[in-house]
Amino acid sequence: MQIGAAAQAVVDMISDAGVQATIDGRDLELPGALVAPETISADRLGGDYTVTWNVYLVAADAGPVEALDDLGHMFDLLKDALGVGEARPVTLTLPNHAADPLPAFLLTFSTNVTD
Repeated sequence: MQIGAAAQAVVDMISDAGVQATIDGRDLELPGALVAPETISADRLGGDYTVTWNVYLVAADAGPVEALDDLGHMFDLLKDALGVGEARPVTLTLPNHAADPLPAFLLTFSTNVTD
């Protein structure tokens, strides 16, 4: 199963919608999206899998109003492209970006991955 290739396809989909995205937190440009698999289910016979993805929309800690505006803008760009209708406010610690947790929205959606 090519989870790395599937993750890159998600990154490409997000980038095509207008949001900078990566699977490597070291390469994340703020504001931007960080993609990580949440669950991988072998729920069908053969080489088909369902991968549930966590997409963290992350903003710089430039004050709550600016951060929420950045997060809201990214959510607006991605909600239709990813087929999601909600975002959960969270914080995310990225040691190479800030000592304190950064404001973020968590989006979750699933894709089919074929081996």
